[in-house]
Amino acid sequence: MRHTVHYVISGSVAERATSPLGPDDYIAVGLQILDEDGSNRALSVRRVCVELGSTTGSFSHHFATWSVYLRTLLTRWAETHQNAMHQLVGTDPPGLAEAIRALLARPPALERAVRCWPGEIAVGAVASVDLMWQDLIVRAAHGDDDTPATVDAVRAATAVRAVTVGLASTETLPDDRTDLPVRHVEIVAGRDRRRLP
Repeated sequence: MRHTVHYVISGSVAERATSPLGPDDYIAVGLQILDEDGSNRALSVRRVCVELGSTTGSFSHHFATWSVYLRTLLTRWAETHQNAMHQLVGTDPPGLAEAIRALLARPPALERAVRCWPGEIAVGAVASVDLMWQDLIVRAAHGDDDTPATVDAVRAATAVRAVTVGLASTETLPDDRTDLPVRHVEIVAGRDRRRLP
């Protein structure tokens, strides 16, 4: 029996026909469910198995416990962030607006579902992803030279990351949401002496 699995990759959904089902299929469907529902409450062994036309026994063959599945799913979510950052950086450090745009481009419902997840597993994954984005924003604001980032640049990056993550988790704001976060970093990092409104 062949199955069609939808993968959530950097905001787009790609399809792949597979047979038999493997761990990647269960993870991909879990991410798809989170992206569709925007809530971690929608995710369960039963729902994943129904979406795949599979059984709980098959699920258990690949994942010993629900915690193992969640850890694997959240690791995959973090990897999508890492991949987005690697594509963004390439050979040159990104500009500040470009870095913030990339963070805002994350799938809003998926980001909301993961970031609202209670529990130690999710908190750790979210914290590691947020620190990677913060580092990228600091480098975009301060430059990628050998001098250490200023305290102000780190504070600005922390504030912008928090605001940007909040914006990335909503679908109700206009597409161009980068102006205020970019100005904030520029002002706090000393690149722009104007005051915020």
